[in-house]
Amino acid sequence: MPLAQPLLDLTTLDMLRTLSRVGSMRKTANEHLVSQPAVTLRFQALEHQLGVRLFTKSSSGTIFTDSGEVILEWCLKILHEVESFQESLKTLAKDDKKDISVIASLTIAEYLLPHWIALYNSKHYSRKLSLSMGNTQTVIDGVKTKKYLLGFIEGSTPPRSLKNKLVGEDELIVISNNPLKSLPLSKFLKLPLILREKGSGTREVIETYFNQIGVELNCKFELPSNNAIKAAVRSGQGLSIMSRLAVESELKEQSVSQIHIDKVLIKRNLYAIFNSENAILVKQFLDTILDNSTKR
Repeated sequence: MPLAQPLLDLTTLDMLRTLSRVGSMRKTANEHLVSQPAVTLRFQALEHQLGVRLFTKSSSGTIFTDSGEVILEWCLKILHEVESFQESLKTLAKDDKKDISVIASLTIAEYLLPHWIALYNSKHYSRKLSLSMGNTQTVIDGVKTKKYLLGFIEGSTPPRSLKNKLVGEDELIVISNNPLKSLPLSKFLKLPLILREKGSGTREVIETYFNQIGVELNCKFELPSNNAIKAAVRSGQGLSIMSRLAVESELKEQSVSQIHIDKVLIKRNLYAIFNSENAILVKQFLDTILDNSTKR
């Protein structure tokens, strides 16, 4: 539905804001570099358009009527929104020239981001993207220090100092080279486990889950990558708890098997994290990939 005509003139509203601050027509005219009669004519036209008396004159200057105070309050809100819009446009213009630097924790970087980047490039092919990987703490530090525009983490509660957006969900499962289908929890806890290093999102989620149910895992050793852990499991060195995304191919090939542990179900959220000043550019990226966050 079109806006009612005539539209309010923003320059006149800006002059009205100035008048409320300086208190006189002459000072208002001086600030806007126009003549006092020009200001008076603008205010008369505004009163005629609105159908209300905005102010009266006194020996101390111009005084707003009750209706004028209400109109002024609305006017200030309109001007605030206009100025916010103008600032957003400036940011958007800068963003159009900015490359996107992304850092992600290993599981997301290896198994989700390639597809997400392909989706983004299909619509925004002129923008350059760079990708780095690290554990969850490295990702958080990289975004906090503004070395990276956008980060993706697994499981951890995003820090309050950063903006965040939920982009998907993942399940952690127990894998082995043994074709066992299930184990009771008591037997599972006695078996050697191969886990990611401290500081990884996967390790944090695993430890938090088992701490909450009051049991301790038998961690045989730590490895710094998903591929290293899968190789160790395939060679029979122990079991592991890994992202289903990370072992999807191996499960299909049957080079590893999933073991169901009684009453154990570990799920985690996947988050995008970013600084508030990059929100517009990040929104463009996330809007492109969000509906496909768990598809490859």
